[in-house]
Amino acid sequence: ISTRLRALTDTVTLSTNTSLLVVEPSSTQPRAAMVGLGEQRIFLAKLLRLIGTMTESADDFMASRLRNSVWPCVCKIVENYGDKATQSKCPTQPRIALETRRTSRQNAALSESERNLLQSAIELWKRVYDHRATGVVLSGLIPSAGALLFPFLDYDDDDSIAATAVEALTSMIRIDYDALWRPLVEMSD
Repeated sequence: ISTRLRALTDTVTLSTNTSLLVVEPSSTQPRAAMVGLGEQRIFLAKLLRLIGTMTESADDFMASRLRNSVWPCVCKIVENYGDKATQSKCPTQPRIALETRRTSRQNAALSESERNLLQSAIELWKRVYDHRATGVVLSGLIPSAGALLFPFLDYDDDDSIAATAVEALTSMIRIDYDALWRPLVEMSD
């Protein structure tokens, strides 16, 4: 699962083209080459939902796998749509970097498959931190995840994305209130 997740994340986030890939099928081309970008986003969104279900079912067993394999991919997806110029790579350790202005990528209309993928990525964080055992183990990642989610709080194009971001942040606050509060206080000084 983690290999497929990384490969799909790289494919989906490297391309900003929202059109489907149209190729003529041949016996020499692998099936993966014939799948359109929209279909890959849909598959990746479903894969993230599956990982969320596995996390809820496995107590904190999935925590190290989430931190090492899933976290970088989900960050890459959220950063792709957050288009954060200040964060070129997703940290695996907490880093304070709050950016609340709307970005050019957010102002652009997202395709249905892009919205679905973004929704699934943010929803995964909500599910991880709703599950107390896993959330506590991954509490050190809350400042980074929060920093990535703050720009989506006033996301105009889709109210469900903003609502899911609020729910994810609420779940994080239930695990470690100070992890999100400290960066906001420091930013206001």
